[in-house]
Amino acid sequence: METVELYNSSMAARIGLLGAELRALSLNGAELLWTPDPALWDGTCLVLFPVIGRVNDDAVSVGGTAYPMPMHGFALTSRFSVVAQCDNRCTLELRAGPETRRSYPYDFALRMTYRLSGSALQIIAEIRNDGRFALPTSLGLHPGFRWPLVPGVPKGRHLLTFDETAPILYTRPVKRLIGRPVRTPAGRRVAEARRGAVRERRAGAAFTEKPQPSLPNRGRQGGNPRRFPGHGRRHPVVAAGRRFSLHRAAARPC
Repeated sequence: METVELYNSSMAARIGLLGAELRALSLNGAELLWTPDPALWDGTCLVLFPVIGRVNDDAVSVGGTAYPMPMHGFALTSRFSVVAQCDNRCTLELRAGPETRRSYPYDFALRMTYRLSGSALQIIAEIRNDGRFALPTSLGLHPGFRWPLVPGVPKGRHLLTFDETAPILYTRPVKRLIGRPVRTPAGRRVAEARRGAVRERRAGAAFTEKPQPSLPNRGRQGGNPRRFPGHGRRHPVVAAGRRFSLHRAAARPC
């Protein structure tokens, strides 16, 4: 079995064991994810772990030793195992092993849970620290949606609505490395999709994404490989013996 199929009365999803990637998602028979194109991008919804984007010199430094780290980490090229599965829900898991320790010398378990509920897909990511030391990590999703998402709806009506009122901290990549952080203005914001850029304004939404608080990604741009220290003063970490969970609701048409 290379994929897991989920379904309910109105939705269907297919998740690959390679990378725990959401490969297909449909609502009432209409596909919501973009069609992979090897000439442009052959992904659909990558799981980014334990880094997001590139790190300087494509390596991280742990205890003075450099470890090779591919762009977006290694989860997207790792095979997950099925922990639980039913008609509308599944949980996939990646555990530390010889392959992961070549890039990331830490003991961990990463679980990805996909659940169909009504006309929505819920994604839950959980990182568990199985080691004795703090676990520095970043976690993200890299989805691609059809545009227009809903047949017959003009592209200009596609918006992202954020329910949080606090400013959102994000970064603009520079040569695929993390750039300077930027804060959006406080208040309910809407991002309008347009070719080549994302523009923010206040408006109603053609579809809605509800992001939950996520881990920041603070890569270094100059000098040495990105350092993963044994403490969490400068990097997001999961304490020894603890877990971190991230809940996200996938975009859904209104």
